Amino acid sequence: MRFIFKVLASIYLIIIFTIISLFTLIFFRDPRSRLDRISKNTAMFSPILLWIMGICIKIKDHEQDRFLGNKTLIVANHISYVDVFILAAIRPMLFISSVELSRKIFVGHVSKLGGTLFVERRKNTNLRQEIERITSVLRDGYVVTLFPEARTSDGKGVLPFKGALFEAAIKSETDVTPVCISYPSIDGQNLSLENKDVVVFHGGVKFFPHIINLFKYHNIEAEVEFFPRISTKGKRRKDVVVQSYELIEKSYMKKTQTA
Repeated sequence: MRFIFKVLASIYLIIIFTIISLFTLIFFRDPRSRLDRISKNTAMFSPILLWIMGICIKIKDHEQDRFLGNKTLIVANHISYVDVFILAAIRPMLFISSVELSRKIFVGHVSKLGGTLFVERRKNTNLRQEIERITSVLRDGYVVTLFPEARTSDGKGVLPFKGALFEAAIKSETDVTPVCISYPSIDGQNLSLENKDVVVFHGGVKFFPHIINLFKYHNIEAEVEFFPRISTKGKRRKDVVVQSYELIEKSYMKKTQTA
């Protein structure tokens, strides 16, 4: 019965989210007001979805209440589509993703309504324009989240960061906030090689079979660790990328080894 409730409640929630998001697109004509409302819509629905899925969030913040501030580029490791809902549940923010995601029928549709900024990572000819667009959004004071691994990992470690989009933070003189996402336990069992694929979403795994299986579990713990902001003023992009990666990778590997 609990499994059926989760499925039906999630479908109902997505329908309501879609309706409200469509109304937002219709009635909020000003681009900035529209982005504000869209990010707030996602932040409002994400905690409800996590509750339905049985996912609880533990926040570890090295600077108390700092994650509630404005104008920062959050850079986080990427394990699962669940990462997006977890971060959005903490505060309104916008997300950067690849144009490939926008072409997926269901996930792409929901991502568009959730205020995702789609970028073409594979073509250098468009990259400069993409950086300028993200720079403009950051200058407007938004919190924007980037997953610099550019794809989800297999949960065994953190993939190397692709640093091109960090340039938007440099150009807009926006602080970078490294964030480490991990899933310490599933139904009371520490995350391990045996159960990690319950939440880890990578490779050729199909979305619907994965999320249906995820609904079968009752209590998934997620930990979000916010590191102190890194000032970009007067710094090289490469240095900011390396510093961010080292903080996230060290923390994630420590948690993985502990588990």
